[in-house]
Amino acid sequence: MDKIIIALYVNTGNLQMHDVHKMLHAMDERLKPVNEENGILMYIFPTRDETRMECVYPKVVSDENLDDEIRGMVDRFKRMVMLASSPKKNFREVLRDQILIPQKPKGETDEDYDVRDTIDMYELNVEKWPKEDGEPLDMENWDVVSINDEEMVMIVGGDWQDGGVLRIGLNDFGDGLRVHEVVEYDEEKHGVRMSIEDFVKELMK
Repeated sequence: MDKIIIALYVNTGNLQMHDVHKMLHAMDERLKPVNEENGILMYIFPTRDETRMECVYPKVVSDENLDDEIRGMVDRFKRMVMLASSPKKNFREVLRDQILIPQKPKGETDEDYDVRDTIDMYELNVEKWPKEDGEPLDMENWDVVSINDEEMVMIVGGDWQDGGVLRIGLNDFGDGLRVHEVVEYDEEKHGVRMSIEDFVKELMK
């Protein structure tokens, strides 16, 4: 069977030439397994125009007929190109974008001030969130064990669940969060949890 030949034109924004080469090489490496599996020969070209995919051979095949996984990867590459030209955020910054509640400055003597009102953990949006008995782990009971610029270790679960210890970091694009590991509970490592006050202080660093 003849191979399908596809040209992928990638908008490289304002990237410098050496960064363009690095990005296109990374894309080519990521696409190789899927291309080989589907009998696709893909050529990747930088462009200043919109990222697009074009079937060179056979001409009767349109991008709408291509494998969903291929088109999904193209969409992810568009996202990667866009992010490559944006300032990179660390873990704390991405987490703040999700859970921090905008607040008006409060005076130190404001009796109504409660640090718990500065965050909303139910807004946490994390890829690969684990399930227990087919149901996502609930945020009813949550505790943070540690947090830094790269990751956070937290314990979550509802009253009806055993719960789990999660190591959460940035996703592959650096614009969202992902569970990198479900860790076995260790009393020595996870027995001491941060207070909400200490967590918010660390979050704001």
